[in-house]
Amino acid sequence: MSSKHTAPAATGSVDGLRADIAGTRADLGDTAAALADKADVKGRAKASARQAAAKVQDTGRQAAAQVGETAQRTARRRPVRWATVAASAAVAAAVGVLTWRRRTRPTPKTRAARAWRFATDRFRR
Repeated sequence: MSSKHTAPAATGSVDGLRADIAGTRADLGDTAAALADKADVKGRAKASARQAAAKVQDTGRQAAAQVGETAQRTARRRPVRWATVAASAAVAAAVGVLTWRRRTRPTPKTRAARAWRFATDRFRR
């Protein structure tokens, strides 16, 4: 908000008064627009969220590129170690999937089926 309060050029000049009124209206319009923008909390929050998301995406892309370059350099220097790491990760994933599937099997509906599962599960462990 600017303070451009100046006295009119001549006290009896209609054109000077009109110019002063027009300048005051322009200042008032700018002030009203600034207050409306400041009062729009939802819009400001969305804009802030968009900026934060863009910053996180940029940081993520940079980190991924850096990790990829580092992994490529290390894999070229030590291929056996990376093959071991990849195989270990595959085995861990397979064990995790099998364990998860075993725990999430549906419970048998009949009493006999539940008893059979209970009996056979004891020997699988």
